[in-house]
Amino acid sequence: MSARDALLHLDQVTRSYAAPGPGGRAGRFELAPTTLSIEPGSWTTISGRSGTGKTTLLNLLAGLDRPDSGRVWMFGRDVTDVPSGALSELRRRRVGIVYQDFIFLEHLSVWQNVSCRLVPTGVSAGERRERAEELLDTFGLAHAAMRRPRELSGGEQQRVALARALIDEPDVLLADEPTSSVDARTGASVVSFLESLRKKGTTIVVISHDPALMDPASHRVDMDEPRP
Repeated sequence: MSARDALLHLDQVTRSYAAPGPGGRAGRFELAPTTLSIEPGSWTTISGRSGTGKTTLLNLLAGLDRPDSGRVWMFGRDVTDVPSGALSELRRRRVGIVYQDFIFLEHLSVWQNVSCRLVPTGVSAGERRERAEELLDTFGLAHAAMRRPRELSGGEQQRVALARALIDEPDVLLADEPTSSVDARTGASVVSFLESLRKKGTTIVVISHDPALMDPASHRVDMDEPRP
């Protein structure tokens, strides 16, 4: 698949930066030249040992990080040198992201955190709340709409983060370990919901070692293996 036909595409990208080494000693992380295409409507699961570059790869796909070399394409467009503001707008409109550390606005309620992506679009507060509460109910969190994120358990926060990423029905969902903090029953419901999204056309890219998130994948990327 060509870069123009792929939803997201990395062409021989590299990335290196200072990182803690064994025992906390100073070290350096280097992502080997990596080429990867994410097809529309696909499910890609990225796995590998800690420190192999899984989150770096996800951040490059999302345009949150810049490569040292190589090219990054998003939705048929080379965005390697696109200004950060334009990339941010592209992400807001078409990409949902679930961060491993959630990154909530703690002064806002849960429903406000979930719907904050809709604020720049001009959607009224009433409609934002209605859409947020409907999505929260889907994840079994209707009771938490008015609470603050810090008042929730880790598993509940993870589901809130997923709801926030999906509030505006993005073309692609990028998720870093989306079931790591939930119990098996909740994890199964998350997987089922993601499968329903993919059937409707949403492209799924997840970092995970959870077999439940690896089984539905149409493509698997093992970061322990040498990159092309």
